[in-house]
Amino acid sequence: MQVCEQKSYISRAQYYLSSLYVDQLNKGKDFDTLKQCIGIHLLNFTLFKDNPDYHSAYVFRKDHHCATTLSHDQRLHFIELPKLNFTGKTFTLLEKWLYLILKINNI
Repeated sequence: MQVCEQKSYISRAQYYLSSLYVDQLNKGKDFDTLKQCIGIHLLNFTLFKDNPDYHSAYVFRKDHHCATTLSHDQRLHFIELPKLNFTGKTFTLLEKWLYLILKINNI
């Protein structure tokens, strides 16, 4: 969980995810042995100011044609906790987990 806003956070997230992906492959191993890497970032700040959604997921896609995905091998999830609203609705499973994470110190 990232508590404080940090300059270049997206670059940091990409760097760590790429490092996990690259570190799987030793010299002489086939590329088809690579496994999917998923980065999950719980943020206690708003990273995407123009996006009202609290959960954003990203994969490699073709420019100007979002329906064409190049690969799902690397995926980044950003969960912006300040955007969560726990009033007046049915919670998704993800929202229930996030509520528990946020309220764990009060139990």
